[in-house]
Amino acid sequence: MPDLAGCHGAGANPAEAIADAASAMREWAEARIAKHLPMPNPRTVANLLQSGEIDSAGGDSAVTVRHR
Repeated sequence: MPDLAGCHGAGANPAEAIADAASAMREWAEARIAKHLPMPNPRTVANLLQSGEIDSAGGDSAVTVRHR
C-alpha cells in the first residue's frame, strides 16, 4: 500500500489478500490515530501508476479497495 508506509497485506488467494490488506490498513490507521499522527492524503490510481512505484510491465499488480 504505497500511501501507507510499512503497511502490507498478503494471502493465498485474492480474497484472502484483500481481507488481509483491509485488516492491515485498519490496524495501521488505528496506530496512527493512537499516536496522534496525521493520515496521509491518498493519491489517485493514475498518480500511483505514473510514480513508477508499481511496475506493471514487470508483473506488479494493483487493486483499489473502497474504504467505508
